[in-house]
Amino acid sequence: MAKVREALEVPICVGERRYTRFGFRDLIAAQAVDMIMPDVVRTGGIAETKKIAAMAETFHISVAPHNPNSPISTLVSMHAAIGMHNFIMLEFIADDAPWRDDIMDPPLRVEQGYLVPPDRPGIGAELNMKQLKKHLADV
Repeated sequence: MAKVREALEVPICVGERRYTRFGFRDLIAAQAVDMIMPDVVRTGGIAETKKIAAMAETFHISVAPHNPNSPISTLVSMHAAIGMHNFIMLEFIADDAPWRDDIMDPPLRVEQGYLVPPDRPGIGAELNMKQLKKHLADV
């Protein structure tokens, strides 16, 4: 990966399928990437994701968390990103299902393309279980 990064002029970004700080350590130490995409769901939560970002920061590597997940995951990812000095952007889905906002209390707030941090305690929102049950799949 380091050789690929050295040979190309385009930034190299990886990490959406890596787990914990130990899965990122060698990539970061080798400075084999320009940007990493830890997924808070896969890496072990907010604390572990922030540790990964801090390691990357020591090598001037940017962080753009991977988040093709639920609105709850989006809020958790946003909270992790708020404290990252090397954070550049958060991937999130705003309109994949017409009922997405119905399952959140309050729904995610997006203004001019930016997520607005909620002002409630915890992660800032709760699942509306009554609405969520309407969209459960039988498996």
